[in-house]
Amino acid sequence: MTIQPEVRIGNGEDFVAQTRDEVRQEIQAAQGNNAREVALAQKIQQEIKDAETPAKEVVQAGAAGQLDQRRQEGTQVLRTLIRATEAAKAGIPVGHNAQSQSLLTELSEKSLSISTASAIESQLKDYLLGEKTITISASGQPPTEFEQAYVRLVQTNTLAASVLSQSLIHAAEVNRLGSLDTDLVRQKFAIDQRVEQRVNEGYDGHLSYQDRSRFEDLSKKILTELDNNLNATNLPEDRKLSRQEQAIARRFYNGNEERLNQVEAIFSKLGIPRAELDNYKGLRDKAFPIDNVLAVKGMMTSKELTNHLEKAINEFTIDNLKGERLQILSEDPNGSGKLVLDRRAFKKMINQYYYLALKDIHKDYSKDWSKAFDQWQHGYYFGGLKGVIGNLCTNLRGLDLAGADIGEFLDDVKGRYQASILSYAEIFHNLPLYARDPSSFEKWGAFLGYLFPSELAEVFDPQDKIMEIARHEVTIHLRQRIALNNNKIPPDLFAGNYETEGVRYGNRDRANIIKVLKERMEALGIKTDDWEYERAITYALGIGIANLMDPEVICTADPQVNADFKGIYPLAQVLSAKHNWGLGRGYPVSGLFPDLVAMPVTLFPEQRGFISRLFRRKAWVPEKFHKYAKGQEAKYGDKIYGALIDREGKYQELMNMVNIGTSLNSRHGWRISPIRDAIKGYVKDGHYGLKKDMDFISRIARNDGDEGGWGAKEWEKYEDICMGLYGSAALWWMAGPRQEGELKRLLAQHVGSFDQMTASEWEAYSLGSKALKKEFKVMINGSFQTVSMGELRLIRNYQIRGETFYRYSRRNPGDFIMLLGQLCPEMLDLKTDYLASRVELEAALKGKHKPREDIEKALALRDSIYVRWGETGFAQLRQIRLKLLGLCQKYANETGVGKRFANQAAVIEYFVKESGTAFEKALKDKEPDRKIEGKTIPGRSRLIVQRSDFTDSILADFLFADSDGLLSLIPKEDFGGFDENNKFSNGKHGFFFRMGEMWTLKQGDINPFASDMNHFGLYENIGKVGEDVAKRYLSDADAVSKMLHDIGQLDKLLMDAAHDGDLSKIFELHDKVHTTLRNIIGQEYAWKANYIMSQIVAQFFLEHQTARLPLIPAPIRSLFGLMLDRNISLSKLVTQDRHAKTWDENAARDYFKRLAERHSIPFDGLWSANQLNQAFDAETKAFVAGETILQFMYSMIMFLLWSYLKKAFEESQGKKQ
Repeated sequence: MTIQPEVRIGNGEDFVAQTRDEVRQEIQAAQGNNAREVALAQKIQQEIKDAETPAKEVVQAGAAGQLDQRRQEGTQVLRTLIRATEAAKAGIPVGHNAQSQSLLTELSEKSLSISTASAIESQLKDYLLGEKTITISASGQPPTEFEQAYVRLVQTNTLAASVLSQSLIHAAEVNRLGSLDTDLVRQKFAIDQRVEQRVNEGYDGHLSYQDRSRFEDLSKKILTELDNNLNATNLPEDRKLSRQEQAIARRFYNGNEERLNQVEAIFSKLGIPRAELDNYKGLRDKAFPIDNVLAVKGMMTSKELTNHLEKAINEFTIDNLKGERLQILSEDPNGSGKLVLDRRAFKKMINQYYYLALKDIHKDYSKDWSKAFDQWQHGYYFGGLKGVIGNLCTNLRGLDLAGADIGEFLDDVKGRYQASILSYAEIFHNLPLYARDPSSFEKWGAFLGYLFPSELAEVFDPQDKIMEIARHEVTIHLRQRIALNNNKIPPDLFAGNYETEGVRYGNRDRANIIKVLKERMEALGIKTDDWEYERAITYALGIGIANLMDPEVICTADPQVNADFKGIYPLAQVLSAKHNWGLGRGYPVSGLFPDLVAMPVTLFPEQRGFISRLFRRKAWVPEKFHKYAKGQEAKYGDKIYGALIDREGKYQELMNMVNIGTSLNSRHGWRISPIRDAIKGYVKDGHYGLKKDMDFISRIARNDGDEGGWGAKEWEKYEDICMGLYGSAALWWMAGPRQEGELKRLLAQHVGSFDQMTASEWEAYSLGSKALKKEFKVMINGSFQTVSMGELRLIRNYQIRGETFYRYSRRNPGDFIMLLGQLCPEMLDLKTDYLASRVELEAALKGKHKPREDIEKALALRDSIYVRWGETGFAQLRQIRLKLLGLCQKYANETGVGKRFANQAAVIEYFVKESGTAFEKALKDKEPDRKIEGKTIPGRSRLIVQRSDFTDSILADFLFADSDGLLSLIPKEDFGGFDENNKFSNGKHGFFFRMGEMWTLKQGDINPFASDMNHFGLYENIGKVGEDVAKRYLSDADAVSKMLHDIGQLDKLLMDAAHDGDLSKIFELHDKVHTTLRNIIGQEYAWKANYIMSQIVAQFFLEHQTARLPLIPAPIRSLFGLMLDRNISLSKLVTQDRHAKTWDENAARDYFKRLAERHSIPFDGLWSANQLNQAFDAETKAFVAGETILQFMYSMIMFLLWSYLKKAFEESQGKKQ
């Protein structure tokens, strides 16, 4: 090993001398008093223990060439060791035995530095304290633990090893090491060729000391260059590795057999020549001779890993595969005479043995993979295991096994499959560490670029459900923790020691998830080993971060408006605008936030004629609105964000639109086209009880009678297939195509027939010039209303989404209640009944002696819930709450300190857990796959839970009681669509409609059914559209994170623009919003986001209605403006700057026009500049008639009056003359 450069502490000799003087004074004060000597010894012993971690950090920094960055820690370690050696020399009993006391005394005579002291402390702390005994192995015997520690010291720092060697030999020579033989000590620890030979013997019998150093240097170089290339942002294309090249390079690094010619081309981009690759491969093959497993085993010093490898040698044999315990090899039941290899069981067995070592690496989760992975001991184990499995695969090839592709399978297992196990282990180990550093998020696309969906699907074995069930439970658990915490992120959701454990879930959460998982697997009758639970939870948590589903669930929590942001979930600020708001700036920043969340936005302007617009302008009184907003802030406090989101077009909706679902579950789109195509194929062929319908796709939008277009019944059957195969998440995926099909069919009726409806006509009505025309008379809540296609699309979206919530309520009622609790947190407040009448709520709070201010806030919150949910929905929410309280009462005798349930919330958690188990029983109750005409038709799972799925009769009655069960309180509603008579209605705007609406307003397009997604089915299919899908969706998420920061700080942008009049940053934000959302979601979504934001911006600058009165001369309106002073606009009112920028309609129209010219919004159609002009009464023709012509007329009148007065004056002067 190379000798690390020393770090000097100013004058090193002065520091050492000073430290010795200090400790000698302490020694003198203690000597002669036994109690004081013991106290001093204990103090120094604790200092030695405390110095271990800093010492390791110093050693690691030295290995990375960054020793100077750990100067402070190194100084403390050196000081500790000097104090210990001086005290021991003076007779203070620092060591617990004579050996350790002698060793410390010998070290007192040596010159120590930061590097040497840290190396000795990090490797030999237990021997310095005497907690372990120095022992030496006899010739030919395995090295003792002390010898192994010494070898590690040699590797770490040869100077430190030399210091220790001299101390050991001298101590032995003067008989201070007990019974240890002096010659044997010299033989073992002399720093010369014999030491180098002993190092080689201790770690590997094939590499020389120089070769091992070279191998480690090459390993470090390859890994560093790979990481640098991964993280680089501006590399030319010919030097940047693709995700496939990264994967191949890393597999080569991990020892997989790759073609050197292919690898050479890849590593040439990193500047690593072929000669070094050949050298690395040769040294690796020599260090880890997988073709000689027994030799590898002989090199290992870890007893536990050695035992695991020895067991693997015995297990991975043909005879054992045929044995009674495994039955992986069996005779072909079809009578072919061949043996059948159970591939699933074989891979599971491989995973089991890999995880025996991986579990120890994963336990060290405060370190990244490269630090937790022991290149030698873990490397030997994995190398030996690969050799064992490879030998078995070779032997299996000699058998006559069934399956035409068996050879290809065995080759894959020998190489790619095992390499991917380690690659994924590294990813899932490191992800929580990456997740705690938001600044690293932009690199995730590259970091996870070699996370291939087809390989990820292998983790979710459809025949071994533990991984799927673990993923479901992680999401259920996260949502439950948030929902039962008033829909806020619990501060204890993550590890207790935030600084070292980052965003890993706390030990309590992890333990609870494993506990539930074990109980669930037992309830399902699935036998599972302990190692499988550990692997499942590790990978489930890692996958949940990798696909962004778990961060997305966490981001559905309401933001901490008044928080100090110290405990914020790190990824929230890069994935969610609402959690990004105000970050690091405190609250309130400007006083503008209440105005933003209360700001009204007109989505669909009233259709008024020219004369009406000429004589009427947009009503706007900034002072009145500002007082209202501040009043709402006082009324709702930190609940203002959610309390005011009662309809579309709010700032909250804008933030939730850019708080888009960034996970694979939510950002599905083109990625799931293979799934859509497969389901369409099932419908065409008439599977799952459907009538064979080869032409159904073209008829989805038709309207030619009962045999024509699809109606609600057909869509329900279609969605049954989706949910039965892919889970409730698929209902969300299919909502868009269904909505488009229905509305195309409605438009076909409107224009006459399907054949008469052209593509351009559909475009005009969906987004173009006819989108705002109120031409569609539809049934809504039992009465006909005339609406535009734009309005109908929003309404229909809410209704279809509401129907998906209804379906999920029957599939997993517990998780459904948590989703509902996120939309109405007060429903899950078991202490205060916000859903009572105003009189009851006020009386209850008075009875608790609450201050009047708190009572008013509570009443206001209650009223906001009533407004959002309506009379019927409000009543249903209260019934649900009372039903939950009734459930808690059923377990009252089992609730309390030390009892089965700690409190009522624990009863709700129990309900959610049991509902999750019932849900998994429904999934397990699956139709068998069928073979029809050579095609496999997968079996569907049962769609809903049943009473028999619940073993607890109290819970079964709670849900399924005929008259008052929970599910009877939220019955199926009329969800609209086309009926059998070809009539369209939008159904009833009831409870589930409100739920669909509120979820969309609060969460945008985030898929709520993260707990019910078929991971295997998804990953198996999305790989078909490109194995780089992970990189692409993470790149999408990164683009969103760069956009939402400014959306979340729109208040600051507006304040700055008000002061300096510069709108450039606001226009840049519009551009960023449009480009990002258009590329990720679609053009319309981008236009709508900019439409909402532009109205908020315009109203911030818009002048008071009095200053914009029509038919009033400009001088008079200017006078009104002077009288209004700062109250003329929000921009002046909030900034208290009378010189702040303000707008009239003309300025607003110019702003909208510039947005259209920049393509941030269209000129005409839905979400257009024209629509904005209508909303602000700023249309050009109204301006020309009401402003330009009138002002011209006023000017002409003034000119004629002046001319008349002038002429009259001249005539009067002439008469005088």
